[in-house]
Amino acid sequence: MDGSSIGGGWILLIFLGAWALNLGYLAFLHKLRGRPKKLVRTVSAMQFKTAHGTVRLDGVHKRIGFRPGGKGPWISHPFEDLQELHCRQSEGSGALLEFLFSDFAIWDFAGQYRDVVNHFELCIRVPGAEEITLITLKQFEQRELWLGQFFHDLELAILGRLGLYEPIREAGFGLANELIENFARYGLKLRLA
Repeated sequence: MDGSSIGGGWILLIFLGAWALNLGYLAFLHKLRGRPKKLVRTVSAMQFKTAHGTVRLDGVHKRIGFRPGGKGPWISHPFEDLQELHCRQSEGSGALLEFLFSDFAIWDFAGQYRDVVNHFELCIRVPGAEEITLITLKQFEQRELWLGQFFHDLELAILGRLGLYEPIREAGFGLANELIENFARYGLKLRLA
């Protein structure tokens, strides 16, 4: 065995290791944040916590309760007042995340290449009030120049196949349908708007 084949093997191993580390970093950077936490279900009630507060469905009394911020008094509404679960999508600036964790370059001064943070909100409209936001999902989105975007999308597709990445739109509508199904178990019939 000559020395060149040993060196080539190490170079390939280093390259594959660096690529695996890069995939892991991308999975962390593009992780979906904001999913409900501490889901508790009983035969007659369901409760979960989000960044906006605590939500409780009471199937016996046919009421839904919100506790903004998880502290303070409960705001309660009867099921018959609620009809729709609204989905809202928006994007915010990802400039600070891009500068600190991504690849800030001169191209990022052009709007189409600037990284963003996507938001997907699930809200319920209640009578006499604005919409009450139940859940807000957030996900960082990198936007690259030309061929860089192609390779970036290719890596996200690989992460998706490995179960380490899910686009926010798919995750948001999946969560909305899951909420509608869970709410229906306790008697709250909502439609997606």
